[in-house]
Amino acid sequence: MDDSDIIATSNNTNDPAQTLQRMQKILDRWEGAAKATGGAIKAEKSWTYLVYFDWNKGLWSYGDDSSLSSLKTLDYENKSVEIQRLPPTKAMKMLGVWLAPDGNHKAQYEYLLEKAQQLSEYIRTGHVNRHEAWVSLNLMATKTIEYCLPATTFSEEELNNIMKPLFKQFLLRAGLNCKTRRDILYGPLKYQGHGIKSPYVTQGCLHVHNFLDHCWKKSITGNLIRNSMEQMRLEFGTNCNLFESDYK
Repeated sequence: MDDSDIIATSNNTNDPAQTLQRMQKILDRWEGAAKATGGAIKAEKSWTYLVYFDWNKGLWSYGDDSSLSSLKTLDYENKSVEIQRLPPTKAMKMLGVWLAPDGNHKAQYEYLLEKAQQLSEYIRTGHVNRHEAWVSLNLMATKTIEYCLPATTFSEEELNNIMKPLFKQFLLRAGLNCKTRRDILYGPLKYQGHGIKSPYVTQGCLHVHNFLDHCWKKSITGNLIRNSMEQMRLEFGTNCNLFESDYK
């Protein structure tokens, strides 16, 4: 099965050996179930992350896993193969989004910047009229940027940099000044704006939507949100009551 995540944790949240042992058992069962239904694991298209922490005087860093064993599985020829293990800082593409366990979005930023420049070049060298350029900007180019926003934490400056090449070519093709202020471009139509959706505002709205949708659910995302909020409360003394009986 493509684009699938398997997650394992230990009873002791900082015991990498036990986590690996549990993960190997889960992987063996997953491989057996896949093969029983006509599938197989392709090792070259798979990867793993092992996340645990070293502590020094109350400060943490990601643990060194170089001395720990690797996970193995059987491929489609029933040969035992090793699955590559990546550091938490290394992003990989999953369902169209480049993400890393440590939360950095450098790879996704570079990908979107390259994609925006590519789309801009298509418009510059293509033959489209004003209406087609405007529709393409709002229903194709900006949607390409929006797709990943629920999973990213881009700054406003980063998103402006991504949109810059799009506006430069798409607005010219649509018959507009490419140097038009963002306030006007993102302003609603009823206030004489152009009604383009601001990716920074959209990102924030999607975060709030996902928070409200998942924080009370017993899903992986819901657990991650609650754990993150609890960590913030412990570290910064945040007054947070998300863990009371209202959500049980």
